[in-house]
Amino acid sequence: MSEREQLTNTLQTLNKEIAVLRDKLNQVGKQREEWFQRKENLKRRVANLISNTKEVRELRDRSAKEMIELTKRRDETNAKTSELLKKYNALYYERNKLFKQHNIKYTPEKLKENIQYYETQIETEALSFKKELKLMEYIKQLKKIYDQTKIASDVLKQMNAISAEIEEHKKKSSEFHSKVYECYYKNRQSKKDFKNLSYKITNFNYLQEEAFNMFVKLKEEYASLNKTFKEKLTESARISRILHQAKKEVEHKKEEGVRKIIEDKQNKAVEKFKSKKKLTNEDLLAFQGK
Repeated sequence: MSEREQLTNTLQTLNKEIAVLRDKLNQVGKQREEWFQRKENLKRRVANLISNTKEVRELRDRSAKEMIELTKRRDETNAKTSELLKKYNALYYERNKLFKQHNIKYTPEKLKENIQYYETQIETEALSFKKELKLMEYIKQLKKIYDQTKIASDVLKQMNAISAEIEEHKKKSSEFHSKVYECYYKNRQSKKDFKNLSYKITNFNYLQEEAFNMFVKLKEEYASLNKTFKEKLTESARISRILHQAKKEVEHKKEEGVRKIIEDKQNKAVEKFKSKKKLTNEDLLAFQGK
């Protein structure tokens, strides 16, 4: 096998390898881009999750702060309620003492209510004279007792006022308590959300690192393939130049041979013409350079 044939075979092999490498480069390049985009998408998701984590942490901190404040206000309200209960109990003791001391069996409010009831009964109902006198006497006794109960009236008024205040404080305390538990559950949910977000961030960071490693691996593979591809292209171009130059040399030699033959024919035709020999068509064509 001649050197030219060997070079031609080598060039054909190189061109096949270049075609395979070109397909492989396109494939690896596409995979490299896909893994890069995957890494970037995961990076954006992690950034969004971190942003969400900050919001959840702020919500958790606000809930905790609000819970502490509400607990403080609830405890303050409960403390005031306890003080009011002590005052109420002291007044209750004083009221019992007065009732016992003056033999009071009914509160002024109850007595006044009974007096008004019986007075209305006398005014609106058709009673017998005897029954009416009896009711009037009873009303008189109730009024006398009512005057006696006025002694405890101030104490009872204070008790009623304190009782209303206690109820108001209990209502406020209940509201604070409900809000405290609302903040508690909100805070607990925030902690749960924070934990879930942290888990997702860890998981996505792992996937992102995995995607980045794949990207780097494919990038290095692409660089290696591209280097080989360029080397083979360079070698293919070199062999092509050699073969092209060899072809030109062959064509040049062929042209030289043809030119030499025509020149010889022309010389022979000239000799025949000088010697006045008969010229043939071939001789005439020789003069024409054919």
